[in-house]
Amino acid sequence: MLSRPLPLLVLLALLVLSGRAWGSEAPPLRLGGGSSCLAATGVPGELVTLGERDEAQLMQAAVAGFTRGERVPLMAGRSCPAVAARPNGAAVAAAVDADGYLMVVVRDPGGSWSEAQNLGSFDGEPTVSVSDRGDGLVAWWAGDGTGARRLQVARRSPSGGFGAAEALGAATEYAYALSAGFSGDGEAFVLWATADRARVPVQVPVQIATAAPGAPFTSTSLGTIAWRGRAALSVAPDGRALVALPAKGALLVAERAPGAPFGAPVPLTTAVDPVAYQVEVASDSGGRAAIGWTGNSDGSLRMATRTAPGAFGAPVAVDPPRPYTGDPFYASEWVALLGDVGPGFFGDAQDLALTPDGRVVFTREYRRTLGGIPTRSVRTATMALAGGAAQTTLAGGAFADIRNPLALVLADGRPAVVWAEDLPDVDFRLHLAADGAAPGPQPPSPAVHLRAAADALTPDGDVNLAVTCSGPCFVRAHVLVTDAAGEGALLLDRAGRGRLNIIGGQRAATLGRPGPVRVRISYGAPNALKLRQRTVRLNLDLRAAPPDPRVVGLRAVRRGDRIRVSWHTNRRPLRTVFWVTGAARPGAAVEPLSVHKVERDGQRAFAVTLTHADAIRYVSLRAQHAYTGHDAKRIELRVP
Repeated sequence: MLSRPLPLLVLLALLVLSGRAWGSEAPPLRLGGGSSCLAATGVPGELVTLGERDEAQLMQAAVAGFTRGERVPLMAGRSCPAVAARPNGAAVAAAVDADGYLMVVVRDPGGSWSEAQNLGSFDGEPTVSVSDRGDGLVAWWAGDGTGARRLQVARRSPSGGFGAAEALGAATEYAYALSAGFSGDGEAFVLWATADRARVPVQVPVQIATAAPGAPFTSTSLGTIAWRGRAALSVAPDGRALVALPAKGALLVAERAPGAPFGAPVPLTTAVDPVAYQVEVASDSGGRAAIGWTGNSDGSLRMATRTAPGAFGAPVAVDPPRPYTGDPFYASEWVALLGDVGPGFFGDAQDLALTPDGRVVFTREYRRTLGGIPTRSVRTATMALAGGAAQTTLAGGAFADIRNPLALVLADGRPAVVWAEDLPDVDFRLHLAADGAAPGPQPPSPAVHLRAAADALTPDGDVNLAVTCSGPCFVRAHVLVTDAAGEGALLLDRAGRGRLNIIGGQRAATLGRPGPVRVRISYGAPNALKLRQRTVRLNLDLRAAPPDPRVVGLRAVRRGDRIRVSWHTNRRPLRTVFWVTGAARPGAAVEPLSVHKVERDGQRAFAVTLTHADAIRYVSLRAQHAYTGHDAKRIELRVP
């Protein structure tokens, strides 16, 4: 599986192919609900999202834009609808209803949707897969009442109902990275990972289970990966399967030929983000495949491809790594273990797909600044599977941060990228960019007038603005400080007035320079692809932000095998987190032996005890001030 170089003539020929234009953006489609439920079904050009009354809604994407398809007879009250479908009509859809039951419907090739089947009480997101024959699979993590969860898989044969669930693996407290697939002849694949968080580094064993139609599953261990990575699975119709494993310091690949067992994982490359990275894989019959991976801390994107079974080509650095300039501790597993694991824990959203003409399309959320406003856009890379240079494009982010970018192949075989964007109090919009897409005429921009509302300052810290538009309009507003912070949006379907609520606007305004508050507004017609921008100044009666508390009197005293660490501050902290670490050697990058997190607003004196501290020779104190967004300089003491 080791990568191989490409002949010079092939590289030169592919430089021409990789230079083809990506295309432009089609008119967006405005939808209600939330963008977090957008997903591809597996049918060329088909998407699923959450429609009216929490019903699964199919959408069809084409060069000209979007059209609504049929509604799946499935209510999704507590989860996003999960839909897997094949071009011949075979499909499986599952969702958790408002009462907490996992409901599933199926469609045989050329048939219609079945009545819903109840698979039992459940809380979470199901995973589904379907074969061309109509074999179906639903997988989910089920709680056992003790806090642990067990993987459950229910299967159905073509034209049949789902049988009793099968339990795979042992019960675990931390489970994630669940994915599934089918071969064309109905062989089922389930990939999952669990985490042992009892120590650092966290151990994440990965397992793959396979089962022929009607036979029980057989599980195989694929080793361990880094905690903040997700293993990725791709199953081709001919039964060939690939698993990409983001291990610490090296990307590994495990593969099985059709009908054979999985081979041991082998290294593809060591060119990976040293902190954490995310991986995507896609393959099809004949062994064509592509793997793409992005760095959590260095922003890199690399891809490796092949056109037949065997070794992958040398990795291509599409976006070279950028040095991580922050404190290494804040990127460590310790902070993730003791802090809140949010949506960004596994990196930004990304997707990968193969095209019929022999290319790979990789798309992801990409952080950049537009007009002084930090935003998330869509960055897309296309490259020939035979290798060569990659072409990249940027789109989106002007109206709102993008969400859920998807690499999609349209019904006519063209590659496309689909994404959503949403803001609080505003319906989200679907966007599409593809070869040959026609954006249509840009609608005229309305005149927009903005002032502070009579109740500009809300008790919960927001800022209200009164907005008047001469026609249908979309208005996005940011309070400008060193970086943009505090934002809101307003959508008016006709000329008139409205109220725009800037969430967190008061906090953002107090962090800026004294005087009038600068607000950057971006505005245009609701269906515009480009927005105008201008800055307005508002007089708001705001108090200055309180200064960050300063640490004084840090002490570390050894008492036997314990170290007592104490300190106080010159003022009471406001939303401040203190991190106390003990290490054998000095320096910010040294792996700690002990870590304590302290959050106690309203007091000025603090103390913690480091136990089993015989090997600790240095103690460090860090302070994160959430209100101002500042991180205080690390203080380090040597402990005799």
